[in-house]
Amino acid sequence: MKKLTIAMVAPPWLTVPATGYGGTESVIDHLCRGLYDAGVRVDFYGVEGSTTPARRHYWTYANEQYDKLTNGLDDPSPIPLTHLMQVVEQVQRRGGYDLIHDHNNFFGPVVLANHAGLPPVLHTLHGPFVTTERRNQGFIDSDSLYTLLSHNDRLYFNAISRAQADQAPVSLRKKIVAVIHHGIDVAGRTMTEAKDDYFVTVGRIAAEKNGIGS
Repeated sequence: MKKLTIAMVAPPWLTVPATGYGGTESVIDHLCRGLYDAGVRVDFYGVEGSTTPARRHYWTYANEQYDKLTNGLDDPSPIPLTHLMQVVEQVQRRGGYDLIHDHNNFFGPVVLANHAGLPPVLHTLHGPFVTTERRNQGFIDSDSLYTLLSHNDRLYFNAISRAQADQAPVSLRKKIVAVIHHGIDVAGRTMTEAKDDYFVTVGRIAAEKNGIGS
């Protein structure tokens, strides 16, 4: 049986795994490790310095670009666009890929799925859709974009929760091939029977994280 060959495309903001907080990067790292251990040929496209297991590593940027995403000094759009255009060139040049698995919000599916000659693209939906409540709060509505993306025959999506999939535009739901929750590597955690009377969580403070509800 032919081995599957995947181009795993991470965002250009942080190394994989990240040295600090990096939820998306942690998910990509676990995914690469699982696929690599299963014998899948994974080529990783991300930031130099990433240590996630892969057959080959490629990068556009030698350093993490996260500070440029958060400093508010300029529009950071050229960074992911340059990264993704470089991925297009590398994938076209090297060939032999069965699938591109993308993790770049918005830019990834737009750029990667609209180049003839590339393999099918699976995009993991890492963020929430804009509900009526969030729309009323002023959040940018991405439904029109995802509706247009759902018309692309080479583009498919993976949701990270059933609730997220249910909030997707109707036409996009038909392109969601699976719901796969973000996993936790339990082997890397220590189980303690005797519990203390407190709970600590480390994460981004945001409404969609629902720290109080959790």
